[in-house]
Amino acid sequence: MDKKLFSDFIPSDKSVWQRQVEIETKKPFSELNKDRNGEYRKIAPYYSIEEYDANCFKQLHAAQKKNPGWLNMPEIKIRDFSLTNTKIQEALRAGAQGVLIDAAAQQLNVPDCTRLLHQIRNTDTPVFIKTAQNPNQVFGLLSNHSGYQIKGGIAYDYLANWMRTLQPFDQNLTDLGAVCKETESVKQFFPIMVESHIFHNAGATPEQELAYLLGSLVFYLDKLTDAGLSADLILKKTFLSVSVGTEYLTEIAKLRALRLLYNRIAAAYGVEDDLPPYVHASISSLYTSESSPYTNILRATSSAMSAVIGGCDLLTIPAFDQSFSDTNEFSERIARNISSILLHESYINQVIDPAAGSYYIDIQSKQIADAAWQLFLALEAQGGIITYFQSGYIQDQIEVSWQVKKELLRKDYVMVGVNKYREDPQNISKITKENDLIKTGYRNLPNRNLSTYWNTHQQ
Repeated sequence: MDKKLFSDFIPSDKSVWQRQVEIETKKPFSELNKDRNGEYRKIAPYYSIEEYDANCFKQLHAAQKKNPGWLNMPEIKIRDFSLTNTKIQEALRAGAQGVLIDAAAQQLNVPDCTRLLHQIRNTDTPVFIKTAQNPNQVFGLLSNHSGYQIKGGIAYDYLANWMRTLQPFDQNLTDLGAVCKETESVKQFFPIMVESHIFHNAGATPEQELAYLLGSLVFYLDKLTDAGLSADLILKKTFLSVSVGTEYLTEIAKLRALRLLYNRIAAAYGVEDDLPPYVHASISSLYTSESSPYTNILRATSSAMSAVIGGCDLLTIPAFDQSFSDTNEFSERIARNISSILLHESYINQVIDPAAGSYYIDIQSKQIADAAWQLFLALEAQGGIITYFQSGYIQDQIEVSWQVKKELLRKDYVMVGVNKYREDPQNISKITKENDLIKTGYRNLPNRNLSTYWNTHQQ
């Protein structure tokens, strides 16, 4: 057999491919890199090895996960403690590997937690609780019957909740610091959550989302190190919770950029590079369609692919009808199965950093990281995220990004089930409203949805 397998092909460079593209599209190659507004994108349609310097991406690659795979962690809202326990057990039997319990409307006590977690071994199964309750109390309730080697955490970001509601909070974080010390030897329990959902759901760009997430992380680091905790302990007790949207390649790049940026923050506080972030990805509600709900299944699948290729450790996929109605057994099962299919049938969980080596994704990851870092530095130069938020700058910048998203819908951007191929509007059971802006003092960040915007402004 001739070892020169491709000897019949003439060597070609990028210019040859560009000429062929122009022949087939009947457009100059430069026109292919314009967005829907006719403006040139910062990233090219594709890249070749000629413009890819591997040395520029060593830090990016080194920052990615060292172990493949993720945990399927559905979110379950408490309505009745015993019934919720049954739902949790059914979810775990049907493919869930952890659980995120929404206890925001409850004040938990020992009998409640006993019924809620009956026959659930949270030494084996991570249990995260979404609650504003005192973190010391929450840890005590979770560890009541399990000893101290429990898995899970507390899914509550004090700073993000302040940005949503403008309700004051104890910025000394005394209780949070105490539970960090108490759980120092509990390696897989995370009492600190730093989220990007507050920014993403208000309409932020990926760069803004990451920059403000870093600002939030630094807020916790500064407050807790001032209280006497080491930066190493704080980061070990922290997990990052990030929204993942529908821009498939961009969201992969965003998560990979996050790990690089996290390493920069850790290094700035003197923490070794071998302490990776623990990343929870939750599928975005910003793009869900109320008027054509089944399209949300496809959006969730695409976003979940981005999340796991991007390297999340935990994955929460909401039911396709969760943002506008009560979920049911079918919608919850479909959401769980998206992760299960990716886990068991795609083999993505067998590969460390599946996107590594993609010229396009590597370059986009670095561009997002660099732009987010510059935004973060500007934020810090103005006194940090609290000052930046109180000045209204975060709200103003995200408002610009939100207006761009709305304008794209009004033009030729196709969002199936929202502005194109909609079901009969009479079949829409109700139209939800976005959270109102609180206009006393400085402004809060609202929770938005593009479908809600379109339904309320186009009918």
